[in-house]
Amino acid sequence: MCVDSYLLWRQQQQINYEDRKGAATPAPTKLKRRRRRLIIAVTAEVLIVTAGVVVYGIGGSVTILAGALFVPPTVACSLYLYGEWVKNDYQWYSPRGQRRVRNYKPPAESTPTLVSPAGTRTLDRGATADKDDPAFDPAKANAPPPPAKRCGDSGVPLCGKGPAGCCRAWVSGDFRRVDFCCAFWRCGATNKDYKRAAAATTIFVCLLLFAIIVGNGWESAPWIGPAVSLSYAILVTTFLPIIAWFNTFEVTIFVVGSPIMSLLMHFFGLLTLWQAHFDGDTELKGAACLLALVGYPAVVVLGLALCVSHGFLR
Repeated sequence: MCVDSYLLWRQQQQINYEDRKGAATPAPTKLKRRRRRLIIAVTAEVLIVTAGVVVYGIGGSVTILAGALFVPPTVACSLYLYGEWVKNDYQWYSPRGQRRVRNYKPPAESTPTLVSPAGTRTLDRGATADKDDPAFDPAKANAPPPPAKRCGDSGVPLCGKGPAGCCRAWVSGDFRRVDFCCAFWRCGATNKDYKRAAAATTIFVCLLLFAIIVGNGWESAPWIGPAVSLSYAILVTTFLPIIAWFNTFEVTIFVVGSPIMSLLMHFFGLLTLWQAHFDGDTELKGAACLLALVGYPAVVVLGLALCVSHGFLR
């Protein structure tokens, strides 16, 4: 009896404590969570760089210093890019309908028209149709305009009045009409597209600097830095198209082009390593290099075959 009473009392105390905690500490907003994550990331990066500088001062290891400087940004940007890529349905850029429309007025003939049993009525720009109308199609009403007949035609002439007019015309128009490259260079893509581009640029710069610094600082094995950076690029360009294919089953430029790029980087990278740093040696190092030249593609293909045969990638 006493034990049951004590347990009930403890349960009530826990409920009261959680109620008071919830009332005193409101749920953090999305902005606050982002701010906390940013503070944690910056603090971790500062601590890692400080530790790398201390180790470099004690032992003079350029590899540890370069790793402390460039590995954390590479990992963080890679995780961000992968998460955004998955959320965007395994596409690297946002859909056409999400692009910007700036300083653009559609021509009168492009105003959508709906035909109803009662007759024909025209919808002005920004107006919404009655959902009970049998002629109303939400997919067509919210769909982006068809692509422009001329490449790069956003609906606004590029020749403005003076330099200021040309600059204004360059960033103006309905960028849902043009291809992604044109919309990106004319500042008509979405904010997420520019964030992804910044993250990809950061990864490229970090890998390049890591390869240069470690290659110049490690005199006995100058190939270590370029080999590590190239290996990361090869792994990413190998496995991302595999993930995209088995989640979408769509043949895209990325699914076809990324493995080809990975194979070219793997082949020419190992061939350059074997000829430039191993002097065409056929002993242990040279044999390992040549074995990896044909071994990595074989392992990837064999792994895919095993996964498909056991039903892991259906």
